[in-house]
Amino acid sequence: MSVGGKYVTAFTGGVIKSGFKNIGKIAIDTNPGAGDYTTANFVGGVLETYDSTGYIIITNTTDAGIVGRPTGNNTGTAPGSTPTFWVSPTKDDAGFLYLVNRLPFTQDSGEIPFTDATWAANWLRTAGFWSTYLTPILSLDAANYSGSGNWIDSVSGNEFTLYNSPAWSSGNGGYFTFNAASSQYAETTTSLPDLNNWTISVWHYYTGTNVGSNPTILTEIFPGLTSNINYSLGINYTSSLTSGFFNGGWQVTTDYTLTQNNWYYIVGTYDGTTLKMYVNNTLVASGNYTGSPISSGSGIRLMRRWDLPDYWGGRLATVDIYDQAIDSTKVTSIWNSTKSRFGL
Repeated sequence: MSVGGKYVTAFTGGVIKSGFKNIGKIAIDTNPGAGDYTTANFVGGVLETYDSTGYIIITNTTDAGIVGRPTGNNTGTAPGSTPTFWVSPTKDDAGFLYLVNRLPFTQDSGEIPFTDATWAANWLRTAGFWSTYLTPILSLDAANYSGSGNWIDSVSGNEFTLYNSPAWSSGNGGYFTFNAASSQYAETTTSLPDLNNWTISVWHYYTGTNVGSNPTILTEIFPGLTSNINYSLGINYTSSLTSGFFNGGWQVTTDYTLTQNNWYYIVGTYDGTTLKMYVNNTLVASGNYTGSPISSGSGIRLMRRWDLPDYWGGRLATVDIYDQAIDSTKVTSIWNSTKSRFGL
């Protein structure tokens, strides 16, 4: 598996096959366990130059006619009975969707054409087709809120209780407004597994109405004096916004100051060595620390500090957590596909 977990070689019966070069391809087996994916029969005419231009999907259904078939001769839509290679025009969410919507079996999804890369990747896995396209392990989007009750994570069903009634609005596709003066926040008592590498991201409208000295937008709950915080985005005993974790001491990025009354796409990542924070598709802060953060195991809070009643005010539209550190290409891809929703 290459950096970011986005490009993976072929597999049979769920086992990754040895002997394949990672050259920017996503392989999806449409008949797990039945294909003959050996180096001679599989890699064939795939050109390494496509690693820098786009994704490649290689499929094998009723016709395994892929030996020596040059990739360039099979771009675009191929006959449903003999799919071989497709190459996407770009290596981003749009390129992934371009490929998935050309696979013959996706007609069974009921979602053709797919318009969301995360949904497409999740459907492929759920339906028994293989894809390691990088997707969140927790995802909240106010656009999907039912209008009452808890805010539910679309990946694993974690329920976030909305304390003191933050208001939901249909504007910008859907968002919640958290009034810090009214102690409004959201929380789930279900924690994710320990994440040695991670990404946390939010679409947030900053109003500058925070209450307390160390409010956070997203954090694990800190249940006691000997506990840890796997990830946190907020004022983590710093002067302004940082991203990082607590493992007996705070390991955070440098500070960044937001301007009031603006929408921001904020991303924090940790790859085991370097902490990074992106704001609106720009790397704005970083920090170095080599080690493994540890989960507190007590849940996740939104718009409130990890322990004390310090609150972060403003709007919150989306929250995503990944179990890997996404790279700048992925940040740009998400930014480009979502910014118009927020007038950017």
